[in-house]
Amino acid sequence: MASVAPALAALEESVIRWMARDVCGLPEGSGGLSTSGGSMATFSATVAARHNRLGEDLAGGTVYTTAFAHHSVAKAARLAGIPAAHIRTVPHTPDLRMDHHAAAAMIRADRDAGLRPFLLVATAGTTDTGTVDPLPELVDLARREDVWLHVDAAYDSGGGPGGRKPHLVSGDTVLNE
Repeated sequence: MASVAPALAALEESVIRWMARDVCGLPEGSGGLSTSGGSMATFSATVAARHNRLGEDLAGGTVYTTAFAHHSVAKAARLAGIPAAHIRTVPHTPDLRMDHHAAAAMIRADRDAGLRPFLLVATAGTTDTGTVDPLPELVDLARREDVWLHVDAAYDSGGGPGGRKPHLVSGDTVLNE
């Protein structure tokens, strides 16, 4: 789009930088893109993770999420070329949060079986219960296992114009190193 409408591309980039830094409190250099809605945002994140972690070879690529994640998560994985058999539903705790111990065990077992875990999708407020997954533990897991962590804020990201909720998501929660 930059070659077709350079002024609009520059405007979008400027707004994204402002939102990342001033509205959400993310570090300098943070960025993103504007999408038409949550489903497209989830698809964009899934494709970015797939490209970053798997490259051109999608064989064995595996995604991890919970039964309480937004329906767009599984749809995005399928549209991104991930077989349904490689979309894992991680068990949840009694308080409906992702069981990070179970996620770790599943990732290890799949890696041992020759699969390629690449994406862990957590939620910062599910659409049905408002549940927030244990984000600090999942950040640690994602770093340890070298998988991309996407936090889907289906209910309320807490970082937008409606107000910040730093107890839900801190500025360094979604680092994909």
